[in-house]
Amino acid sequence: MFTVAFLLFVVVPVVLFAAISLVPFVLKVLAYCFAAVALLLKGIFYG
Repeated sequence: MFTVAFLLFVVVPVVLFAAISLVPFVLKVLAYCFAAVALLLKGIFYG
C-alpha cells in the first residue's frame, strides 16, 4: 500500500511536469509539419 501511494506521489508530478515541459516542443513540431504539408500542397497545386 505504501509503495502504491509513493509511486503515485512521485510518478504523477513527474509525468505532469514532463507533459507541461513537452507542450511547446510538440506544438513546434506540429507547426513545422503543418508548414511542410502546406508547402507540399502549394507545390503540387501551383507548381
